[in-house]
Amino acid sequence: MSNFIIGSGWFSDEHNKTDMGKETNKFQLKYGGTAGRNSNFSKYWLSHILNQSILPKKIVILDADSPQEIDINVKNHKLVEISKQLRNFGHGVYCANHNILCGWARGFLYGAMQSYLNDCDYVYVEQDLLLFGKNFLENIFKLLESNNKEICCMNGDETPQKLQQSLIIVKHSYLIKYITGLLNYNDNTISEELKHYNIIKDDVMWCPYRGGRQRVKLDHENYCLQHLTNKELDSIINSNKLINIF
Repeated sequence: MSNFIIGSGWFSDEHNKTDMGKETNKFQLKYGGTAGRNSNFSKYWLSHILNQSILPKKIVILDADSPQEIDINVKNHKLVEISKQLRNFGHGVYCANHNILCGWARGFLYGAMQSYLNDCDYVYVEQDLLLFGKNFLENIFKLLESNNKEICCMNGDETPQKLQQSLIIVKHSYLIKYITGLLNYNDNTISEELKHYNIIKDDVMWCPYRGGRQRVKLDHENYCLQHLTNKELDSIINSNKLINIF
């Protein structure tokens, strides 16, 4: 199995202390829940990653000048490296209106560049996404090899978009094409999902496991969930599926 790096972003303003936090929380409530957007949840996020059958060489996180720090157990973990931005560049909706690269895109590109420069494959796991199934990532890497594909993400079924971006797996050989395509994309007024779709649509392998914002017909063992509501998180806890190694 090849070496890989996990990348993600970090922003949490649970109590709406900033205008950006208010906008982000409002958006999350509109399209799901905010249960996964706080410091406490980040230790579950990392625990589910560390429960995988294959582990990354490191986990790089771009802190978008967050008012709240990530959980101390995540911050101090030996695999985790955190870089804090000088300022928050804005939520996707704000940035689309001003045609600037949004905070999510910067976090994705940060991890992609780290992976490229370290000759590693890249796995992007959004900060509110939980992975279920010990062999989830290993199975996807094997499928990429057997299908002679270099990039995998989830389709946009049950969402307003053509694809989802909470989980993206990219082989090192595809990173330069992906990164270059994103940096050369001057139109930031469209959604990040559409931008990425336009770049990878002819190359992508759709993830065999449903998840992310999808809730219907999930595999019993391998799936992932984001935009969790408090009710959904309680259900995961009550079914003994929430992992916390700290």
